[in-house]
Amino acid sequence: MSLYKRWWVAVVLAMGVFFIGGVAVSTSVARDYFQAQLREKNADAAQALALTLSQVGGDPVQVELVIAAQFDTGHYRSIRLLGPDGRVLQDKRMPEQAVSTVPGWAADFVALEVPEGTAFVSDGWRQYGTLHLSSHTVQAEAALWRTIQQIFWVFSGLALLIGGVGTLIVRALLRSLEEVIRQVEAVGYRRFAILPEPRNTELAGLVRAVNTTSEQLRVLFAAEREELERVESRAQHDPLTGLANHEFFMDQLDSLLASDEEGHRHSLFMVRVSNVTDLNRGMGWDRTDAVLLAVAETLREVNNAVRDFYSDSFLGRLNGSDFAWVLTESDDIETVCSELTRRLKEAALGASADGHVVIPHAGCRFSGRDSRGEILVRLDGQLAAAEATEETGCVLFEDDQADSSGFASAAEWQEGLSEALADEGVSARLYPFLTGSGKLLHFEATMGLRLRGEVRPAGYFLPWARRLGLLPELDVELVKYVLGHCMEESARIAVNLSAATLNSPKHLFEILRLLRERPELAGNLAFEVTEKALTRNREVFSNFCREAKSLDTQLGVDSVGEALSSIGTVHEYGLDYIKLDRAYTHGIRQKPQNRRFLERLVPLYHALGIQVIAQNVMDRGDIEVLEKLGIDAMSGAAFAQSRRAGTEEKG
Repeated sequence: MSLYKRWWVAVVLAMGVFFIGGVAVSTSVARDYFQAQLREKNADAAQALALTLSQVGGDPVQVELVIAAQFDTGHYRSIRLLGPDGRVLQDKRMPEQAVSTVPGWAADFVALEVPEGTAFVSDGWRQYGTLHLSSHTVQAEAALWRTIQQIFWVFSGLALLIGGVGTLIVRALLRSLEEVIRQVEAVGYRRFAILPEPRNTELAGLVRAVNTTSEQLRVLFAAEREELERVESRAQHDPLTGLANHEFFMDQLDSLLASDEEGHRHSLFMVRVSNVTDLNRGMGWDRTDAVLLAVAETLREVNNAVRDFYSDSFLGRLNGSDFAWVLTESDDIETVCSELTRRLKEAALGASADGHVVIPHAGCRFSGRDSRGEILVRLDGQLAAAEATEETGCVLFEDDQADSSGFASAAEWQEGLSEALADEGVSARLYPFLTGSGKLLHFEATMGLRLRGEVRPAGYFLPWARRLGLLPELDVELVKYVLGHCMEESARIAVNLSAATLNSPKHLFEILRLLRERPELAGNLAFEVTEKALTRNREVFSNFCREAKSLDTQLGVDSVGEALSSIGTVHEYGLDYIKLDRAYTHGIRQKPQNRRFLERLVPLYHALGIQVIAQNVMDRGDIEVLEKLGIDAMSGAAFAQSRRAGTEEKG
């Protein structure tokens, strides 16, 4: 029973007791008063009528007329005149069916017992008879009943007033209590909110205790995350520039090449500060470091400036003079190269005041079908050619991977993609993520699009869709397709939302509307964004999380690792899972620094109630290491085969 109901029950019971007591006391007092008044009235009326009858001289006719006149006034129930011998001389009685306003069930409770008034009638010196007179009690009983009714309505009004005021007070108390409940629930969702203490002493103590616990947990997780960031930074980043070091950059490149997904084309640029040894000798190591820092910062700026030309990126410092930059799902290498050259020329010009700084650079395209060695050999030759010019410029590798899309221009791409959207050409391919026991955790939906009669993988059209601003519409269509075609087996399906979609409130609202229209399916859907997309859209993603969580939809972050420190309080989003960047899991059995990193990261996220998932695990040795580290689920052909083999052995 709720507190409101308990309060009203208490008010009704209390006022009921008070009403019964009040009615009992007031009725008793009023009954005594009415009975006393009627007794005196009977006595006085009997004396007055007897005196009148004594004056008529015992004439029977006159006696009857006087008694009839008195009785006809309607105030009496009966008037009787008895002779000295007890014989009835006159007897006037009111019929029993006299009208009464008192209901029958209450008549006995308000009935008045009043004795008759008596007086002697004389005829001269002789006694003529004895007069007995009884007044009506109907009006008195009706007055007594009205008093009871008035008491009832007064007590009812007081009960409503007290109940209403009490309800407002209880509501104010419950409002504070509900805030505490929401705070505790927020802790359950890994959001450590702090509430102001209410005025109520008891609730203030409760809020204080919950605030203390919430703050301690927040500090604990923040300290653990900071320590994790320090471990990750020392092991995987260049101490001067903060970019990925050689080993970690190559891990990222290897994991990208080992990806299961087909059709994606990427770009790789290599930047070199020429003659670093001569610069050190002529400018000093501190100014040379300043040049290297300027190059690193320029790469970051260009990376942000051409954000619309790729889905993800990573930067690294390969050695003392060489930097590398990878753009995933990026095909317009010429535009990116032009922007990079312009920015590097500005950086070289700014540093040339103390020496001649030349920053040659080169770029090439590659795909998952290429090996790392082939890509680096291809690019080394172009970089050597760029360096031979002794100027800051870019040389591109002219590969034989020509655009075979059949779309000759941006206008044709725009037309083709728009037609595909209008024809509902979006489809999905599902990739399973399995737990260590072989149980399905969820499917991940990757997008396909029918262009000119052929279903193309995401890597084929996403670069142009991104450039033309059509990614949000594609994401909405993918959600529609998943809800309409992929929910037959009630398995959860994860859909990756692009950064462009997070930047479009209109399309986010459309996705939420689709979920509200199909609430029975919303619980079987999960949305995830990349770590870098989250760092750019924290507030938008936080708002989306609240709405999606209300529909029982799961939430996750993809490619977690490198930008861990930029996510901030990741627990406050109410995430259900994270998917690790492949660079942290690819070849992990041979990389102790990655194992040490995950040994700290996995327990931290488990303590927050967040599952940790590895993607595209290709090596059985890596599977064993990841399972020992506590990874909750994995994807990849090798892992799926090992789970199937394990299931068959058990069978």
